[in-house]
Amino acid sequence: MSALAFLYLVLPFLFIFVIHKLEEGLLLRKWNQKRMSEASAYSPFSDKTFLPIGCESTKTFVNVAIVELLFVVAVSAAVMVGGSMAVFLWSVVFLAFTLCMIIHLVQFNIVKGYVPGLVSAIVMLIFAGGCIPIVLRSMVGAQLFLCVVLATALVALHLCLEKKLFPKSK
Repeated sequence: MSALAFLYLVLPFLFIFVIHKLEEGLLLRKWNQKRMSEASAYSPFSDKTFLPIGCESTKTFVNVAIVELLFVVAVSAAVMVGGSMAVFLWSVVFLAFTLCMIIHLVQFNIVKGYVPGLVSAIVMLIFAGGCIPIVLRSMVGAQLFLCVVLATALVALHLCLEKKLFPKSK
């Protein structure tokens, strides 16, 4: 895939990523205050990774979002410089973010209503629906399997770190 063609994937992805973090950042704390007490009534998963994090500290959330953005920008910039490993790493990050968007849909289903990040998650999933075949076409066999495994591991790591950084209020 040429750098220009890849740019058509990277720029909208970065834009959606920023919009998603803004949607979460602006709405998560207030939403948590209103809904978390109700959420336990909806599902046995209330203390598991599918329900939203505590996020009592807006400053911590913003700091984490900035670090995530810098990571995504760095990986995207590496693709522009070139190299198949950079494209592979970007693909892992892209698939991981797409999996996180699916988690927002699971959260929506569990709480039977809006969760912060849902609107941008739907936009991302529409975008990903067109991009994933393009991204995956550049991989074969074991490389594709490794990409999916690493993306899943990255999501699991991200959720674990969120739970550590944003414990739920009691």
